[in-house]
Amino acid sequence: MQFDKTLVIDKAKLCYGYILFVWRRCKEDNIKVPAGHLAYVTLLSIVPFLAVIFYMLSAFPMFSELNKVMEDLIYNNFVPTSGDAIKDHVGGFIENTKKMSMMGIASLIVIALLLISTIDQTINRIWRCTKKRSVVQAFTIYWTILSLGPIILGSSIALSSYLFSIVQDQGFLSIGQQLLSFMPFVIAWLAFSGVYTLVPHQRVDFRHAAVGGLVASLLLTVGTDVFTLYITNFPTQQLIYGALAVIPILFVWTYFNWLIVLFGAEVTVTLEEYLTPDKTQQEETL
Repeated sequence: MQFDKTLVIDKAKLCYGYILFVWRRCKEDNIKVPAGHLAYVTLLSIVPFLAVIFYMLSAFPMFSELNKVMEDLIYNNFVPTSGDAIKDHVGGFIENTKKMSMMGIASLIVIALLLISTIDQTINRIWRCTKKRSVVQAFTIYWTILSLGPIILGSSIALSSYLFSIVQDQGFLSIGQQLLSFMPFVIAWLAFSGVYTLVPHQRVDFRHAAVGGLVASLLLTVGTDVFTLYITNFPTQQLIYGALAVIPILFVWTYFNWLIVLFGAEVTVTLEEYLTPDKTQQEETL
């Protein structure tokens, strides 16, 4: 096969131009500001949100044994180096919510829906969506995400555990462990792709959403290792804040995560704009 140097140069120029295009778009949208806002709202909503998730799962007996697995998945994979401490604090808060009245539980659901609403508005601003969903339509979508999301996550974990048990019975434990170790990455990829496809109030090509989800998942995986390495070798927060170091660590990590999520959204939306500029201009004129 003959090596086409011109084609390689053209591809390199296309990739370089796209990277500059994404960088300019991120600066234009100033994603650092909405990432900070989302981090703040997340810290306010994390206890109600997790309480609602575990409450939804507890309603299904088949998921009762998966609560601990899901807790380990959430705390250990998404809150590096401080998973145990945060799990103890948040777990105590969630236990306290079980003593609340129906009005208190309703307020938790409203706060959890507020987080989803903030995510929806931020993502749609990146897509430059001018049309807004009606209150009824928005509430239906938010409630569907809040109710079906934990069920889908629990089902995926149950399926992976089932496959792991089959591989273990066949005597291929190492292969099963390797497959199971990829589950957090696969779940994050599917979750990001789903968010970038369903949240924008317009049609999004799933191929572009899958690319954006893959970029976000890779950045999250690498970022987790880098953040863990930094916190372990440079314990600045522990030296300054002592026992309260978990609070700034959680905020910084949450902010870092939202930067990754919004960057993945920028990758998704710019793929179509950069590769098919004529189509984008036609949609804007309609």
